[in-house]
Amino acid sequence: PRARVAWIATLVSLLSSYPLLFTGFRDAMCSLLGVKTPDQFIPFAGLSLSLLAVPVLLAIVVPDVGFVVSLMGASLGAALILVVPSLIGRRVLADKDCAKGERGAMRLVAAFGVLVGLFGTTVTVLETYTDLLS
Repeated sequence: PRARVAWIATLVSLLSSYPLLFTGFRDAMCSLLGVKTPDQFIPFAGLSLSLLAVPVLLAIVVPDVGFVVSLMGASLGAALILVVPSLIGRRVLADKDCAKGERGAMRLVAAFGVLVGLFGTTVTVLETYTDLLS
């Protein structure tokens, strides 16, 4: 009985959170691609369907969901923690607003984040598909 309650809770969570996340993502993609939602129904519908089709096709093709989660954590985790804040800082702060060497340090942190992401992605792939790290 507890397992069924957990399954139902997971189902309710997915059914209620996915539309909220998808709507924000779709609206951001429409803005990025210049699709005006009320005026251009066909491009809007095509974009919505393609954004829904990609995860469904990936779920059908990729047999191991754990690999996808590990890969996303390895690559996007480093980007979100190290690379993106450094790039935002470099973009927002002008040369006159920074202490000496601060923009260079941000560049160094971003480069380190890229290296960490590549290393994590490589380790994830090697652990999943080879016995090299076992």
